[in-house]
Amino acid sequence: MMDENVLSVKDVYFSYNSFEVLSGISFDLKKGSFLAIVGPNGSGKTTLVRLITGLLKPQRGDVYIFGERTFLFKDWYRIGYLPQKNYFSENHFPAKVKEIVALGLLSKKRSWKGIYRPDLKTMDRYLDLLGILDLKEKFFGELSGGQRQRVLLAKALVNEPELLILDEPLAALDPETREKFFDILEGLNKKKSTTIIMITHDTGTIGRYASSMLYLDKRVIFFGTFQSFCESEAMTEYFGEYTQHLICHRHNTEDIFRKSYKHG
Repeated sequence: MMDENVLSVKDVYFSYNSFEVLSGISFDLKKGSFLAIVGPNGSGKTTLVRLITGLLKPQRGDVYIFGERTFLFKDWYRIGYLPQKNYFSENHFPAKVKEIVALGLLSKKRSWKGIYRPDLKTMDRYLDLLGILDLKEKFFGELSGGQRQRVLLAKALVNEPELLILDEPLAALDPETREKFFDILEGLNKKKSTTIIMITHDTGTIGRYASSMLYLDKRVIFFGTFQSFCESEAMTEYFGEYTQHLICHRHNTEDIFRKSYKHG
């Protein structure tokens, strides 16, 4: 059902020592949504994702995934996660591309007895979609930064999760690969109703793909559709017309500068 809440965040607070990072965060995410989480550096975006994935526990409030509190949730195979930093990124990590991508299948298997033909076909499909099928026998440490990122994306996608969480996945990707990557996400989101949460600084592009936006700065500044953000007078007042238009990507920036200069 499309109205099912895949994620519910209820009045969540979190601090590192005495420094509050998140304050009273609440929102619900329906099945089939594509949510962009944006905000300045240090705004709590990655902390929020770590709370959603159960890597951290709220100090106040609750996080529910598929109707269960994260600390009770067991079906983690339903979730694909690409963190911002990954231990595979060590230059001499001793594994081949195909072995790293195969790790993405582990959570769905009750016991690991090897990779079977259907697994290989699924792996090859995602490697091919990301343009790295020819690299599957290469060692991960031999790859460029952009190639490594595509391998880790394949690992997150290969399990075909119901909820896909991506923390700054566009880092080190060239423009052509970014376009392919967004095409893949759009296909998963629209054809398979995969729910997607993506942290990004690319506010100028993400609005073409994501159905909603959470603007975070230790608290929720805005949660809703991009259109409602762009039409919000409160957000115009909060961000200023120029910054709001940059996020909305609706007008030529030179026109905005001219308007600002004329009224300045």
